[in-house]
Amino acid sequence: MRKLPLYIFLVLMFCNVGNANPMWKISDNWICKPKLHTKTKLDGTVIGINEIAITHTIDFKNSKIITTSGNQIGKIIDKLHVHNPDRYVENILIIDWKGWGKYSSHIMHDLKKNEFWKSASSGMSRGTIYSSFSKCEPL
Repeated sequence: MRKLPLYIFLVLMFCNVGNANPMWKISDNWICKPKLHTKTKLDGTVIGINEIAITHTIDFKNSKIITTSGNQIGKIIDKLHVHNPDRYVENILIIDWKGWGKYSSHIMHDLKKNEFWKSASSGMSRGTIYSSFSKCEPL
């Protein structure tokens, strides 16, 4: 009877670890649909909301990402994940966008809500910050 709490603890621990896999071990194919896109000046003035909506389709099996804007294709050249126990898993992809160079993509898996969110910002050197937040789901 004294071993029962230990067994329950171990079962619950392994259930959480199974849920904390990197996204490429959950599914080979994902879609990330935009939920919010902002365009902001460096002084904080918002100059655009949801003017741009770029969907990304991720294909881990073939190591590529395809966008809806001009059908650009990026090659996934590296990937890693960081697990913060009981909170989230950060999925980090290094992508080579032909003509644009190498960029990182950050997709966080909220373990409590079981949701995947991709976030990105760019344009600081040009004086306008473009930020996007997309919800990702397996296909």
